[in-house]
Amino acid sequence: MILSDQHMHSSFSTDSQSDPRLLLDTAISRGLTSITITDHMDCEWPEDNTQYIFDEKEYFDVLGKLRADYSGRIDLGIGMEFGFRNEADIVEKIDKRFNELKVLPFDFIIGSTHLYDYGDPYYPKFWEGHNAYRRLMQYYEATLFNVEHYDSYDVYGHLDYAARYVPADTHIEPTRFLNIIEVILKKIIEDGHGLEINTKNLNKGFSVPNPSPTILKMYRAMGGEIITVGSDAHKSEHVGGCFDKARDILLDCGFKHYAVFRAHKPEFYEL
Repeated sequence: MILSDQHMHSSFSTDSQSDPRLLLDTAISRGLTSITITDHMDCEWPEDNTQYIFDEKEYFDVLGKLRADYSGRIDLGIGMEFGFRNEADIVEKIDKRFNELKVLPFDFIIGSTHLYDYGDPYYPKFWEGHNAYRRLMQYYEATLFNVEHYDSYDVYGHLDYAARYVPADTHIEPTRFLNIIEVILKKIIEDGHGLEINTKNLNKGFSVPNPSPTILKMYRAMGGEIITVGSDAHKSEHVGGCFDKARDILLDCGFKHYAVFRAHKPEFYEL
């Protein structure tokens, strides 16, 4: 049984309006024993660099008070989801900001690739006028750069994020990217980092999470053991969503335990 949700967003994220207190109350009502709030820190957002960032002092003040208020009812971890970038003129700025933030007392840092080629594959315009296969390959190339360039994160989030948003009329077999995905996973494992299973797609009614079971099985077969479970909830009703399905998928992929991070150290619990 999975009793910890390690990926969710509150009103500190541009794309969420959820009160952190409501996230905690929902988690308690669903029997979870711990959660980690991991708000977005995607610096240098295209067109508006005030989006997808938060004031770290306010963040720690608010979540630190909530941690004390909810002590004895649920364990609250303080985390962030940091967006790595590979564009040549952006990397130095991202390096500077990440170096400032990673020394703060976060429990957990998810590294993610949301943006590449100055855009987010979430938006349909990102795909317009482009070959979808090439766009996806660019995503994995960006992710490979990111895992080779950046360190001090704990797990890599939704490794095949861009695959969520491929245009509906396009079918591309995930197996076409396994060579580069293997190199990405090898680097993650060598550096002592982990992977997450992200249930957002399952909450939307799709049959597979991110990353896909094919990638999860590859990670496990390569010796990957650190796996966290996150709903990626942006609304309180999605907290802990589809964790029963996630458990079945992880067991089928060969995992026996999931991880919960505190002070960047994983604690392992039986699935």
